Formats: sequence, structure tokens, C-alpha cells
Amino acid sequence: MRALLGALLGAVCCAALAQKPSPVTPKDFQQLEHPQPVSTGAAVEVLEFFYYGCPVCYEAQPHVARWLLKAGGGVVLLRVPAAFTGSSES
Repeated sequence: MRALLGALLGAVCCAALAQKPSPVTPKDFQQLEHPQPVSTGAAVEVLEFFYYGCPVCYEAQPHVARWLLKAGGGVVLLRVPAAFTGSSES
């Protein structure tokens, strides 16, 4: 009985993980009323702002690269280096 229950629970968990939830507006993204023009044509443009001296940005790169491979050809990643002056004046 325990083995059957364990197998059933495992099957339910696998089925739940296999289902990919669709993104929901406005929770997962914000749809723009007037889409901004992109330089990449019909592809989805993702802008990544990073700082060369940032250890978190450096550590994130392998994850970003894996995500980009999964995203397919319809997504273009544009990396934008950011510079910080250290000044907190407004």
C-alpha cells in the first residue's frame, strides 16, 4: 500500500512539474500600451544592465547564458554596461 501511495505521489509531482504555467499580466509582466521600437526586428529584446565590477553580475552570467539557450531564436539579449559614480547626490 505504501509503495502504491509513493508511486502515485511521485506521478502527481512529476505531472505538476511538467506543466509550464503561462505568464499572467500584471503579476509576471507589464504589457506596454504602445510597444517600444526594437533594433532587432521581430525578436523579443531583453536588456541586461550590468556593472563590470559587480560580483553578482559576474556570478549570474552562466545562468543568463543557459536561459538564453532555452529561450530560442526569438529572443535577443542586449547587454548594457552601467557605470556608477559613487555619488548619492540627487
